[in-house]
Amino acid sequence: MQIEPRYFDYLPEHGDALEQRIGFNGLMKKIAIWRKQGIDDPDSVAVGCRKAVENIVDSLIDDAGVKRASLVDKIEYAHDEGLIDNTLFYKFNEVRTKGNRGAHGSATIKVIDANMVLELLDDILRALVVDLGIAPHNERTARVVNDELFLIRSDEELASMRKTARTAALLSGDSSIEKEIRQTATIIQKQQKEQSGRLAAFAHLVQQVEELEAEYGIADEGSEEAVAQEQLFARTDAMLDDLRQTACEAQTRAAAAEHRIREILSEHDFVEKLLKGRGRATDSQFDVMAFPRNAKTTTNILQVSGGAGTGKTLCLIAKLISDIREDGQTSLFGKRERRGLFVCFNRGLAQHVRNLMAQFPDEGRAIEVTHYDKYINQLVRVNPDEGYEHLAPFAHDVRYPREGLPGNYRYWNIIYDQTARPLVQEAMATVSAKHPEARGAYYLDGSSAENVEWVNDEILWLEARYENPRTAGRNYPTSPRTGRGTKRRPNETVRHIILEVWEAYRLLLEKKQLYTIEQATKRLQTSQSLPSYDAIAIDEVQDFSIRSIKLLLQLRADEKSRVYISGDENQKIYQRDFTWKELDSNSRGYTIKLTENKRNSEAIEAFARRLLGDGSVYDTDYEKVFVLNASDEKVLRIAQHLRNVAPAENVAIIGNSSYWTERTRTEGLAPIDPRRGNILDPGLYILGVKGGKGLEFDNVIIDYQHATEEDEDAEARLLYVNCTRARKRLYIRYDGRPPELLSKLYPEFVK
Repeated sequence: MQIEPRYFDYLPEHGDALEQRIGFNGLMKKIAIWRKQGIDDPDSVAVGCRKAVENIVDSLIDDAGVKRASLVDKIEYAHDEGLIDNTLFYKFNEVRTKGNRGAHGSATIKVIDANMVLELLDDILRALVVDLGIAPHNERTARVVNDELFLIRSDEELASMRKTARTAALLSGDSSIEKEIRQTATIIQKQQKEQSGRLAAFAHLVQQVEELEAEYGIADEGSEEAVAQEQLFARTDAMLDDLRQTACEAQTRAAAAEHRIREILSEHDFVEKLLKGRGRATDSQFDVMAFPRNAKTTTNILQVSGGAGTGKTLCLIAKLISDIREDGQTSLFGKRERRGLFVCFNRGLAQHVRNLMAQFPDEGRAIEVTHYDKYINQLVRVNPDEGYEHLAPFAHDVRYPREGLPGNYRYWNIIYDQTARPLVQEAMATVSAKHPEARGAYYLDGSSAENVEWVNDEILWLEARYENPRTAGRNYPTSPRTGRGTKRRPNETVRHIILEVWEAYRLLLEKKQLYTIEQATKRLQTSQSLPSYDAIAIDEVQDFSIRSIKLLLQLRADEKSRVYISGDENQKIYQRDFTWKELDSNSRGYTIKLTENKRNSEAIEAFARRLLGDGSVYDTDYEKVFVLNASDEKVLRIAQHLRNVAPAENVAIIGNSSYWTERTRTEGLAPIDPRRGNILDPGLYILGVKGGKGLEFDNVIIDYQHATEEDEDAEARLLYVNCTRARKRLYIRYDGRPPELLSKLYPEFVK
């Protein structure tokens, strides 16, 4: 009698030798990950198994020229040379086909496909263990039965179940749930330990059966040997039945416990609903939903931190919806309806959130979604734009005045960076005349666009930080320059001259009846009639100034109003510098960190992390990341190909938005502006290099020709933001000589 084979049961003993022979370090670790995550990410399973097959074929081939051929040709060569038999030939090709589909989006890889390629990989590796002489006496083929290919109920999953149960208990107010799950997990772990001992005893019995068969063969019926054999057979059968029953009981109990948790969380798990079936909410996202009941201190301010793709924006939306729903039917009894505000820094993200909120029309009517600049501008204008009429009753004490007579009114208007630079240049020239000795210095030489942009950025920082040049004169000349680049370091004398440029610029704005968003923010901070909200969500907080955040905190209806703040320092693409202590010395917040990337594939996430200083040597091939030396025409062909082979997916080109909008229109590709379209819909979207914050697409093409930021750290953060917009496939394109950052961090891609 033999023990039934299990999937990959030969790896614990022979895995190291197998990895060495096929040149795939970390394969056992990969297989463990695929078995645990295959249901959630079948694409990665198919693509990873394809890579494993390619490693295997390469290890079998000695001809260096053949190794450079396509995988289909290499498999054909290995078959023709007798390196693999017919069975392996067909299995290799099937894994290759499924892997290609996962990598290039020609069809959606389903869980059943991932299951199949993993089974095929198990067959292939099982045969290689024998064929390569690692364990020549093993079974070369084996039919695996009574085994789950995708593993469940690991120690990590049991720990996760306990944590999720705690959240469910907090949300429902029923503490017995947590106790029940804790007891269930303990029983399952105890059963698993007992099974280990039973399996050892079972193996010993099987060995005795085999020894009797080897010594006596088929014993005569009724003989002493036959009786002994029958007794052993009966004991092994009974033990096997007991093992199966125990495992079944453990699974049933766990399933029942999890079902109870899901029933509780389903009403609160708005994150899952917003993800539209792309995966379950994570434990830390559930923790966000349980706030403030799970906070260790009394507070109504929650900071949600985490890297790209961890679901920060979705959590903020979910919390706003949750808070508005908490009001329930109170409005029927004459109480004021609760109101919420979602504010971010990026116009495209604001539009995306509006589209998501459209799925919740009841709550959406009570939740205002906007990007900061637009919202502030509407509060200080005499007549708010369409869609912002509800702001007209507020902030009358600080709105910019209307001058002139009816029919000939003159209004103050907001000015943004692009239109502001000529005025900054004029202010630099005015101050330069007063300091002829420094006329050619970078802070006064307006003939250089780079100089003008630097001075403009410095003025924006000053406006956000100080009331006016006079008050800035006390601290600015000696203040640290944290987070504002290292290329230029103005000394104290230079900073006094910069303050003069700022003053000249302010006078020019006033003369032309113009104002900046920073100036508008300061005016609103003095208003006695601001709008108020019961819940406020501030997204992309790393790109806000300290003054902007303080103003948004003034919009709380009362001390019970909840504030949700999310951000990621690694995605800071504007030069702001503030600390949380400066934000509000009287406020104490609670922080929940999201750690699980729910957006990017493993390959894209690993690729992007190098930009954050992760210098690890990865043991994975970047099957879904492509760095290309390519012409504009090839970029267009890639975009067209992606639209053709995966029409249900969306594609984004990130670069010069004006240029690529025109080029794609010329090619008939019908580009969409994400600020006006719904990125949940399939299509080709065009974004500027700083226009993708908070957004995500199935496929992203980054047009990366040269550095755009002042220093390497800022450049790396910007590229990181753009890379992590991609869910499935990422293309980085340069034309000719690669940018220095690519050559430095990704030499294997640009060699």
